[in-house]
Amino acid sequence: MLLHKINVQALSLCVCLFGIILHTNTVWRYRLVVRDEPRIMGVPAPFMYCAVSFSLIAFFLIWFIKATQNHDTARPVRKGRIRGAMPPWQECILCSFGVLVGTIATSLFINSRLDKSAARTYQPKITKMYTKRGPEGRREGRLSGYIRLADWKQMQSEIDLEVSDEIFETYKTGEKINITTKSGFLGYEWIVSLN
Repeated sequence: MLLHKINVQALSLCVCLFGIILHTNTVWRYRLVVRDEPRIMGVPAPFMYCAVSFSLIAFFLIWFIKATQNHDTARPVRKGRIRGAMPPWQECILCSFGVLVGTIATSLFINSRLDKSAARTYQPKITKMYTKRGPEGRREGRLSGYIRLADWKQMQSEIDLEVSDEIFETYKTGEKINITTKSGFLGYEWIVSLN
């Protein structure tokens, strides 16, 4: 029974770490051009719905595995937790979180890596430059540079992009910038290069 607990705990930790690592490596590399589509926490809604679905499946799968292990009648059940073992709900949440961020990252990866469309280069005008602290403008965290571009596909619309310090310091409001995009395997335009 101890071996099963450690295996499920290790599985949950591995899935969570893998999801976080995959997410941090793909989000900046395969940035989407998100226009007026509905977004949930900055992610297109279909990606988030898929991620939440897989996350719930993982949660209940781990919960089911833990429930069947706890009802093993061949061995006597000891009361209390084994030192170092997590309660089942923590393992479920850890695994679900890893699946959630991993699914979002996998969606971004599939959208860009399987994309066979031709790359197109545009020269939109920078209409505004500004800075924000951390994700979603929280006070803590690193100060990030953003540019607002005139949309190259929809008139009277603008797109905000987080950019590197080098690009933020090189360009000024009113200048044009080269942006190369592809249409995306899943239909979400993504940025190949920005310079």
